[in-house]
This record gives sequence, structure tokens and C-alpha cells, in this order.
Amino acid sequence: MPRSPLRPPPHFELKGIPNFRDGIEAWNAAWERDFPAYEAKGVTLELWLSMEAAAAAPPVADNVRLAETHERVRELCLLQEELRVLAHTSVLQPNFCWKKLTPTARKAHMHEGLLRSCLTEPVLMPMFRVMTSDITLASLENDNGEGFLTLLKRYLPSSEVVATKGVSILSYRHPSWTQDSIHRLRASGHGIQVQARMTYRDEFLTSFLYNTILSVFGTPRPLEISYKSGGTQYTTLDWGSVPKKLNSSKQAKGGSTSTPIYSLGHACESCHEWEREGNRFSVCKNCNEQPVCRKIYYCSRACQVSDWPKHKKICGKDVTTEVIQETTVIRTEASLANAVNLLQRMGPAIGEYKRSPSLIRQIEYLDVVPARDYVFFSSTGPRPFTLPCFVQRTVFRFVCQIAMSTGDPECIAAICEVLLPADTPEDEAFAEQLRAEYGTEIVSKAYARTKTQLYGRSPTIRQWINRFLGSSYGSSYRSLYVLDTPTPSFELTRKFIHDLREWWKHR
Repeated sequence: MPRSPLRPPPHFELKGIPNFRDGIEAWNAAWERDFPAYEAKGVTLELWLSMEAAAAAPPVADNVRLAETHERVRELCLLQEELRVLAHTSVLQPNFCWKKLTPTARKAHMHEGLLRSCLTEPVLMPMFRVMTSDITLASLENDNGEGFLTLLKRYLPSSEVVATKGVSILSYRHPSWTQDSIHRLRASGHGIQVQARMTYRDEFLTSFLYNTILSVFGTPRPLEISYKSGGTQYTTLDWGSVPKKLNSSKQAKGGSTSTPIYSLGHACESCHEWEREGNRFSVCKNCNEQPVCRKIYYCSRACQVSDWPKHKKICGKDVTTEVIQETTVIRTEASLANAVNLLQRMGPAIGEYKRSPSLIRQIEYLDVVPARDYVFFSSTGPRPFTLPCFVQRTVFRFVCQIAMSTGDPECIAAICEVLLPADTPEDEAFAEQLRAEYGTEIVSKAYARTKTQLYGRSPTIRQWINRFLGSSYGSSYRSLYVLDTPTPSFELTRKFIHDLREWWKHR
């Protein structure tokens, strides 16, 4: 995910390290070749700060450095939540393929993880490798790949913490960065620099773990895009979820053969959706004014209200190292309720309904990756399922929310009709997963009915869509029921979901 680019500190520009684009294997080998020398000197935080002072780098104002660190910490918190779900729903499952791979295959995936991490922020991310001198590919391969899993678990909170306190940033310090040294540096006025260094290390390791797992899944590496920020051109991987507006007037000379330069939108502070063309976000007025001049974006008034319990700690105030940790919890109680209402999360079980462990696993994945409508778990990683049309996707996710929170048999059967359209071995494997999620009896009946009756009538969800669009609640949304319709604005999406819920009550 692109972020505000920073200049590389001069003391990071170390000699003898090749460009990672010229070969990630040689790049990493060069770092690991020099790590014993760094370890012998003691890679302490004091050493890093003295190197920065000796480099005579242009000073960065404390408020600027804190604002940059705060932005990075917030995005790191989101990435760590995705990493947690990927780990618990796949890598840490007993049948996952990681330890069954050959050492050569695991090493190739880890090299790919390093490469993708560097490509997410080519200016700075490659330099963060120096802060991870305690981590080598050989150490991660220990005990048939167990070293990688051990590092992964350091960035995973306990399920109790997730359920009761929300998820905030997790940090794994370099062994030489002792708590005593951190206290000394903070007491001597270097707390901002300490926070930045710890963030850089955690950002690199989290990104490496996340991208290595995606490589194992077989997820293709996104292409690079060129984008403008602050009048300067940068590159990043194009993950597809970040809306891009072509800034044609800023393209390099050369006509159609030149590399397009995009302007990127902003993410909502509450729901984390991205700003789209024709749907401009608002900013917090207090933070936007002098002397703070910090832009906090919201897609709607509802999101701004739901984020207030967290945001009020820094609204209109300068960021400090203390509040960085306090304000990076991903969800507050209000924002969770808002996310459930917008179908971005499945929400809690209702009444006496007891969810199976398999269903909880599905919900964990869908909550953190709301752009996916369902997922089939296999030994090589999750295989997501996504419907092509806004109306289909929204109604399907609404039906999933009801099924997953109440166990409604009609909704479960409707899900099966969509997910199991044909009688194939692959569908049978998916049916087994659905049986584990919702129960053998209800899914077996739905699966049998799907195979024998589906071609003689319209699927249940399609019938519900037609009835909703034909009602007074949904008639104004008929134009959205085509494949190539752009995703509507957030306010229209919110209204669509509200009207769908009202129709469901009275259908």
C-alpha cells in the first residue's frame, strides 16, 4: 500500500549493497554477509542515533517526524491485522503446506517476500533490512522452516486480546535494543527517533512475512505503478484496491509509450475504504488548521462519528510518542458497529446460535478482507470467491451475514446455491468445508437440492434480488444491476444496505 514517501537517511546508504532490482538473492546475501560485523559492534539504538548525528543530515522537525511515524504505525497496524488472519486461517493450520515444502522452495518464497516488500516502497524499505541483522534466511529455515513460523508468531496477538481489547501494533525489538537503552534514550529526548527506528524494523518484518505468505499462496506479484506525491514521482506495487486517477497533464514526454503517472486517493480513518473519483472525502477541521496541519480523512459523517472515541485523543493536538500507540487500535466499539452495519464485518452471533470453529475461521478472513465474498481454504492457501456485480455482491454478503450470525437454514441454502453451481470434485471439497462451517445435515440437503433443481429455476439469491429491485425499497437501484457499473459512492452504498435491510424485514 503506498504511503507518504520519505527520503533515505544518508547513514543508510551503505556501500557494497547492490540494488535489490538487480537480483534479490545477491542483495540479501550482501546484507547477511555484513551482519556478523554489525552484530560484533553491537547494533544498539545508541549506535544508530550517533551514526545519524555524524552524517550531518538536514534536521527533521520533531512534529514532522512524529506525523510521518504516526502514519506509518497506522498502516502497519492494518497490515498486521491482515497478517494475523492470513496466519490463523492458513499458515498455522495443521494441513498447510509450509513444512512440506523443500528448503529450496521455502527459500524461493522468502526471497520473493523480500522483493515484494522492497517494491512496496523502493526508496526506503530496502534500507530497513539493516535493522534486522538478527534475522537471516538460514535462521528462518531452522527445524524445517520452523524459524519462519516462530518469527510469524511474534507478530500475532492472542485470541483473547483480539476479542477483548482490539488489535494494536505489535513490536519485536532487536535483541540488542534493550528496554534500559530505550528508557535512557527517551529520557534524554530521543523518544521520537526511537519510535521511528522500532517502526521501521516492525514494518519491514511484517511486510516480509505477509508477502512471503502471499507467494506461497501463489498470489501473483502486482505490477508497479508510478504515482505523484508532494510534486515528486514515486513507484509502488499496484495492489488493485487503491483507486488511481491518471494525471495526464503530468505524464512524461513520449506520448502513449510513456509510463502513466497516477494521483492516489486517501483512506478513510474509520472504515479504511479508499477515496474514489467523484466521491471526495472530508477532513477533520481541527486537525487541518494551523498549527497542526494534519489531514485526517473520512468518507462520511457516520464514519467520523464512529472514529471519535479514538480520534479525540489527538484531535487538534500535536502527536506525541505516547499517543501513537493509543490511537492505532484498528477498531473502536462504535466503528465495529458501523462496519457490521456496512457489511464490512459479519458481526457477533445472535441469540443461542453457536458458531463452529470452521465458520469462525471463515468470518475472520472475510472481516479482514471485505473485498472477498467467500473463501475456500486449501493446503496451499485461501482461494477467494468474488461476485462481479455490486448488487449481487452486496446482497450475497448480506445473506452471509444473516447465515453466519443466526444459522438461518434458508440463507445457508442460498449460499450453497451460489458457491456450488456444478457437480465437480472441486465442489465436493468445497461442500465438505461448508458442512464443517454450518453443519452436515443442512448443507447436505442444500447441496443435493442444488445438484438436482438448480437448472430448473432461478437461484434463491437471484429471486431475492429481483423481488427487492421490484419493491418500493429497491426500485431506484435497478440501474446498478449490471456488470460494468462502477462501485457507487459510500453514501449510496450505505443507503442501498439500509433499504435492503428494511425490505428484508417486510418481504
